[in-house]
Amino acid sequence: MAYARTYARERFVWRRRRTKVTAVGVGGQNAKGLFYPVLTLEFAAALGFTVAQLPLRSALAQPGQLTREESTMSAPAPQPTAASNVSGSVAPEPNLRTSSTNDAAAVVGHIGLGAPAGLIGVDIDLMPIDYIALEVGVGVNTYGLQWAATPRLRIPLRPRRTYLGFGLGFSQGRYKSDSQSGGVLFALHSMGEDKPAKIWSRARWLNYELAFDRFTDKGRGLMRLATGIAVLQNRTSYTCDAADVARLGFNCDNNVLSSVMYFVFSYGLSI
Repeated sequence: MAYARTYARERFVWRRRRTKVTAVGVGGQNAKGLFYPVLTLEFAAALGFTVAQLPLRSALAQPGQLTREESTMSAPAPQPTAASNVSGSVAPEPNLRTSSTNDAAAVVGHIGLGAPAGLIGVDIDLMPIDYIALEVGVGVNTYGLQWAATPRLRIPLRPRRTYLGFGLGFSQGRYKSDSQSGGVLFALHSMGEDKPAKIWSRARWLNYELAFDRFTDKGRGLMRLATGIAVLQNRTSYTCDAADVARLGFNCDNNVLSSVMYFVFSYGLSI
């Protein structure tokens, strides 16, 4: 555009000069002879002036300013964020658990009513995979030492780190069946009669258990609620309390309560 304006301005000046030359009597042939050399010089001057302006315009441009073509070519392509993948799904939440075994082992304490491993005790949980766990525990009740082992099938639930477990285990320990320890179940079984207490030095139980496990979202915490039915396996391996026999005046009978319902609450830490 600058070149076009310069060329038009010079062309106008040239026409005025040509008119003056004709007016003073210069011959038409002489004026015609001067037209082409002068036009050539004017074109060269206009071209040189335009070229000389290019460095000046570049120097006046602000630093960092890019043309439309340059900005389009230099713009970086958008990169996928860490929170999304190709399918657009959200990345899994970070694991805030601090277990060194990735929750494959835990030590928990328990309290219970008729619990396989005693009224109070401690358990070790081994959980090699999400679907299988093995609990081994030891504790005491009012009669002595108890121990139990319970393999458990676990089903993952929502929210995360929550499991429903089905266990079938074995336990053993000293047991006494009387109106004080048997409670409501013993009272219903004896039909209100006061019978001599039966004592097992090693009562063996088969335990059917339903458990609910919940790991804390961070840290190492593990909570368990469990309930089940313990079925006595050696029903006849008992002796009667001699003091009860003497007091009541009759011997023991074969009417034995063979199953007990139990409840357990456990809490501990993953290793």
